[in-house]
Amino acid sequence: MITLPEHLEQPFKRLAEQQHQSADKLLASVVEEYLEDYHDIQLAEQAIAEINNGEAKVFSLADARKLYDNLVN
Repeated sequence: MITLPEHLEQPFKRLAEQQHQSADKLLASVVEEYLEDYHDIQLAEQAIAEINNGEAKVFSLADARKLYDNLVN
């Protein structure tokens, strides 16, 4: 069990009530969402680094559409 600081405990409990969830369930969903966002940020930072290092190629939308059209036609 995670213990929230006192100044967060009551507002969090009120939010859980408003969401019609238990505080534990709401906390689990908040942590899960945070971890998913963190993972997405890590992937984005990795992609940016690859682009900046010349390891990945960037296409305009128009060029990507042309490539796609050539693949499916």
